[in-house]
Order: sequence, then C-alpha cells, then structure tokens
Amino acid sequence: MDVKHIRDVKLVSEGTLSFLAQDELRNNIPMGILDRLRNNSRTFDSYHLFVVEQAGQVGFYAHLTPPFPLCLSVGAPAAVVALVQYLKTISLLLHEVQGPLSVVQTFLAAWPELAAHKYHEDRQGLFRLTEVTMPPATGASWEVAQIEDLETYAQWACHFSAETGDTSQSLEESLHGQRQRIGARDLYCMRLDKKPVAMATAGRRLPHGRTIGLVYTPPEHRGKGYASELVARLSAHLLASGNEFCALFTQLSNPTSNKIYQRMGYEWVDEFCMCKFRSPWPDQVKFP
Repeated sequence: MDVKHIRDVKLVSEGTLSFLAQDELRNNIPMGILDRLRNNSRTFDSYHLFVVEQAGQVGFYAHLTPPFPLCLSVGAPAAVVALVQYLKTISLLLHEVQGPLSVVQTFLAAWPELAAHKYHEDRQGLFRLTEVTMPPATGASWEVAQIEDLETYAQWACHFSAETGDTSQSLEESLHGQRQRIGARDLYCMRLDKKPVAMATAGRRLPHGRTIGLVYTPPEHRGKGYASELVARLSAHLLASGNEFCALFTQLSNPTSNKIYQRMGYEWVDEFCMCKFRSPWPDQVKFP
C-alpha cells in the first residue's frame, strides 16, 4: 500500500473526496475539516493529510491539525496498519487519536508502544435523524444567537469543552469561534426572560446533511427541557432547509441525553472513540 503525506490541501485528489463521501456520516469530521481547509488553507497553523492507496484506489484517510487529535476516517484494517507503519518511519509522536471505535482499536493494536501510554478514553455515539418528533414546549423561544451575548456563548463553549474532557480551548479561542458562528447564523439558542438558557450550533455541512453540535445548557437551567427543544427545533429547521438528515454525537456516559435524542427521532449509527496519551509522548506533534 502507498501512503501519501500531503502538506498542501490543493493536492487532495477527487478520489479522496469521493472515498470520504461514500460514508459521509461516519466520515463527517474529516470531511468537515477538509472542507474548511479547502476554503481557507490558513484555518490551522499547520496540517498534515494522509491518504492510503492500493493500486491507485483510496482506502483510508487521516489528518492532523495540531493541537487537535489525529482524525481517522473509516477504512479497512490493512490500510490502517499501513498508516501506522508510515507514521513510525517519520517519528511521529501523538497526544490524541479519534475516529470510529473499530478503526481506533485497529490503529492502537498496530502501535502497542503508543497504546501503552493511553490514559484517557472517551466514547461517543453517532446518531442520525430524518424526521423529528417534537418534545414538549418549554415556554422559551427558539432564536438565532445575537452578538450581544457573545461573551456568554464563549464562556459556555469553554464549559462544554471542559465537561467533555477537552481543556485545551482558551476563552480567546472560544470568543473567536463563537463570533464566527454568530456571523454565519450557525449558532442558535433558547431564550427565556430575554436571557439565553441553552445553545447549539449547526455544524459541518455534508453532501446530504448537516451536523449539530456544541449543545450546552448551564447547570442552573438543566432538567427543564431547553436543550431538547432547541435540538429538535434546530433539527427541524435544517431538514426544512433541504438537508436529508441531521447528525450529532452524544457522550455515551450520559444515558439520559441519549434517550432524549432517540425519543425525538435520532437513530444509532456507530460508536466513536477519542484516546489521549501521556508523557513521555510530548504534548505537541513534531515532524523531522
């Protein structure tokens, strides 16, 4: 198998894009990042794209956008092993890996030296919806987020990251991201008594659907159904806008939210995994 290490997103082939689109749901993260890079190659300070081919046919894809995890697509086990073998030859040191559970397991089985340093594992479920069953109304209003509440949404994004195990996002980074989402009209909220009580984003655009993410309710407003109504209304809005489906990830450690999403029409697709590795592997990836 041939592993291509691409440093210029303009060199990504149509064959790679077609390969990812064959399973757009499971490949929604790499597809979303590639789309951002193709629109603006300076989205990240640096990036490394890896394509595994056999007889000229793409069989696996991965990318690294430090400080974010190495992101793995779906792929045959032999192609995953081929990537691991290549990464070893360039002395790649990783601090995080994410992707479909079966792919991550194959990756770590092929790289036991890395697996030995795993200290954290986060399991997520990927769900898909094509028709919404609305939950009971809460009395709050569903709205597009406004810039005057930017600081609130940025703080919430930081809290969301911390609660899901990602402490790397600074408030400054969160302010930048939320400002962009508000400007693109991709951030939505539930508002009660003129104050936001929950938020969610319309995320990655896929060939036939759209993802939903960053679903957050501050502790003082939890248990009142705000996030449930927000996700349902946002899902209905995205379907009405021409998307064939909506997709979202859930924390499998939170069975309550999983049941709520399934009641509104979200159906199980696959399990995903994110693993973190401790020292002596460094915090940042370095290439020779």
